[in-house]
Amino acid sequence: MVLAEIVILLTGVISRFCFNRPLASDKLASIVFLWLAMFGAAIALRRDTHMRMTLISEFASGLARCVLEVLAIAVPCSFSVSY
Repeated sequence: MVLAEIVILLTGVISRFCFNRPLASDKLASIVFLWLAMFGAAIALRRDTHMRMTLISEFASGLARCVLEVLAIAVPCSFSVSY
């Protein structure tokens, strides 16, 4: 997908500056970029390396840590769903 993104953007730049005719590839490049971002977020979440609020949960232990870990994932998800 990254290679496809590079090719799409490169053809858009070449057509715009060399042939003076822009292609309609900007929308496609935007869509591919969004897909890359979503795949990256899903992979990071699966590997447990996704950015989240861990400052407080690192100092907690036991059940409190477990609850804070769930909140660290649930709160950003709730903001995403509300918009």
